[in-house]
Parts: sequence; C-alpha cells; structure tokens
Amino acid sequence: MNKLASGFSLLELLIGMLLALITTLAMLTLYRQTARSVFDPDQGSAKLAQRDSQLMAALLSVQQQAQEAGFGAGGGREQNLQLLSISDLRLDADGAVTALSAAPVASGSANAVVWRYRPQLDAGAYACRGVARLGEAGQNSVVYQLQADDCAVISDALSQPSQWRARALTGPLPPRHRLNMALRLEQPCWPYAAATAASQTFPQLLLNYDNAQQGESRSFASCLTNLAAPA
Repeated sequence: MNKLASGFSLLELLIGMLLALITTLAMLTLYRQTARSVFDPDQGSAKLAQRDSQLMAALLSVQQQAQEAGFGAGGGREQNLQLLSISDLRLDADGAVTALSAAPVASGSANAVVWRYRPQLDAGAYACRGVARLGEAGQNSVVYQLQADDCAVISDALSQPSQWRARALTGPLPPRHRLNMALRLEQPCWPYAAATAASQTFPQLLLNYDNAQQGESRSFASCLTNLAAPA
C-alpha cells in the first residue's frame, strides 16, 4: 500500500525563508534605531537624561546658595544682588579668573547673577557668589559657579577679575538646554515654598531652563528673604 509523501515543497521552503529574512531585517532595523535614540553619545535619551540630571543638581545647589544674598549686609537689593550680562569669562588651569566682562541688566532675563553676603556676622568682610551661563547662541554652553572672597562692592569686584574664581558646574550643554536668570522684585514667597502671608513680599530669583529630554521649561525659584522688597 502506497502512502502519499508529506512535507513542504521547495517553493514553499524558499518563500518561508524569504519571509523569515524580511522579518529579521525589520527587527534589526528597529533595534538599531531604538539603540541609536537611546544611546547616541550626543542626542540619545540616556545622554539627555544625564545632562538634565546634572543641570538640575547644579541649579538646586545654586537655588540654596542664592538665599544667602544680603545676609548680614547693609544696603538695598541693588547693593547685594545684580543680574548681569557676561560676555567673556576666561579661567586659568586652577580656576582663577583671568578675564571677566560683565554689564548690569536692569530688567528681564540675564545669563548671570551675583549676590553679596557676610560669611561671618562678627567680621566686616563681604563675599560674593554667583552663577553664569557662557556660550554663544546656537552653540554648546557651560554653567559656572563664581566666587570672590573680598567683595565689599559688587561692581568694584567685577572690574577686578583677579579677585574671582570659577568652576564649571556642568559639562557642555547643547543649544536646546537654554538657561537664563530673571528677578521678580515683589513676590509673596518663602524659602522651600513654605506658607507665608500675602503681605510678605521679597525679591525672587528665578533660574529658568529648558529640559532637553522632555522639551519643557522648568524653573528653580529662590526667595531672597534677606533683601527687603522695594517700597
């Protein structure tokens, strides 16, 4: 008794192999695109998340330090905090500032802010701290922390670069990571968003930046309770 042969014909095998090859190529292409979007050294989501985290940590540190503005110092806001437009900042290998070009910004946003305070109330010396974003439009930028331990008058200290030191708080940030500083002169606020009466108004420093990974703007606010709001 003869039995019918069972199995696949040569044509069916060739078609099956072709379909398997097409499916494999599609999966490899999808894997390559996914890996590139996540791990690309410049624009991958992993790199963007790392830059966002680095910048957020830096701005959180600046937010806390800025609340020292005016601590133990006489004079009004203008003597103890200034928004600046810094066009040139050069450092040597040890972080000492060798060139500094800065001009006050009366209102609006700026790329730097400097504040004055007294590190020790029983001493007459003033110190200055600040933060600056340096970089040409459309190019990578770096966020720097500024400090001057002898800073009786902010404008005088800015005219003497050798009094300042600076260090980078971030690595090079892409253009989409925009950062600027702004000042609200009269704002009901309190450090760390604690409740406060509406009649208590203080200057508020805002550090605004664009989140590169999620494409949204965020802000770190410092309520400057050591500085009386202008009448």
